[in-house]
Amino acid sequence: MAALRCVRWLGAGAAWVLAGCELTEVTVAPGEPVVVVHSVINRSRSDQFVVVEYSLTGSAETPARSPSVPPGSPRLPIRGALVTIQQLEGSPCAGRVDTLLESSDPDSAPGVYSGSVCAMVPGSALRLRVVTPAGEEVTGTTRIPEVVSREVRVQDRLARFALDTLDLNRDRDTIFVSVTANRSRVVHVEARQISHTSPHDPDLFLFTDTTRLRIAGRLYNPFQEEAVFLAGRYYAFTVAVGDTNYYDYLRSRSDPFTGRGYINRLKGGIGVFGAVDVASYVLRVVADWKDQREGVYRITGNVAGSEVDLEAELYLNDRRTGVASAFLRGQWIDGFLDASASGTMGGPGDNPNQLNLGLVTRSPSGGPSTLFQFHGVRSDDGSPFPVELRVLSESGSEFRAELTMVQLRFPAGQP
Repeated sequence: MAALRCVRWLGAGAAWVLAGCELTEVTVAPGEPVVVVHSVINRSRSDQFVVVEYSLTGSAETPARSPSVPPGSPRLPIRGALVTIQQLEGSPCAGRVDTLLESSDPDSAPGVYSGSVCAMVPGSALRLRVVTPAGEEVTGTTRIPEVVSREVRVQDRLARFALDTLDLNRDRDTIFVSVTANRSRVVHVEARQISHTSPHDPDLFLFTDTTRLRIAGRLYNPFQEEAVFLAGRYYAFTVAVGDTNYYDYLRSRSDPFTGRGYINRLKGGIGVFGAVDVASYVLRVVADWKDQREGVYRITGNVAGSEVDLEAELYLNDRRTGVASAFLRGQWIDGFLDASASGTMGGPGDNPNQLNLGLVTRSPSGGPSTLFQFHGVRSDDGSPFPVELRVLSESGSEFRAELTMVQLRFPAGQP
């Protein structure tokens, strides 16, 4: 590593000073590898997973950071470890030991152990044990939080059950979250756009040791220079209640400047073995229409022999010129559609009425995804206008169709 070496010399009476610094190379001995284990038990899932790897030591070049694990891979995975979860007191399966295994699929991430675990109830205590092929042993315990009540509402509209959909007007509404729980220490909230292809990175990630919080619909992310909630998009809104282990993991980190490290509660290694109780909801984000191009449209026509009849609820991004999103709902090629499309309406240097929207869908059977692209020029006078639909399949097939689009509803005061 590089280091600065400085020399300073003061002359008689300190009348003049000679000072200088030179960059020198200092060799630092590689650190000792430590077993790193990450696992957060989610009692709403029957399958659990544990990530087992070695810490970086600087002794060799390591792969670049990968996406979240899974589906990404640990950089220094430990293969062939024995990973077990034992049910302790408070569990209906007290005494049972479940073994988690690495997948035999060559495309699966190495160092990730998964498997079914006996159903857990609030208050269940668990013990994790990891033994590596080198004989290193890591253990930890956790207890499932006991959630007495969990309330999520937008203004006075209360989510009645998990996955219930709430409308959020980002211009005027506030999200209220309230939790009452035992054996818990943290409330963790995430919001991410719902995608038909792959999980979207969280647009909102926060945690607090309080049990009540409010989130403004107009919340802005200065790091991404974007609003957290965009009108015309669906969001998965998740509220997790976690134990002390999970809270300590979230609130601590390895800081190279202060030397402060993780608050670690594992024995024989570092990382986390925690537990959460999770519930998710759906936010349908809308906004006040301010531009005459915003509103409700109808899209009709025939696509590959199927009659389509969609309602498109279109919104423009009030911070990024030309960026548009729309809820598409109605009869589609393969049945009923209720999804969100994104694209542009106008933009710098473009016809302000030029509409381009894209929607990606995947078949329920898990087949290849399909991209639908809508291209057209909106009529200023409210009359119907043609839209070209371009259909691109992940398998390589492509075809086009001509549809008709008309604006049915305008912002207040518009024609």
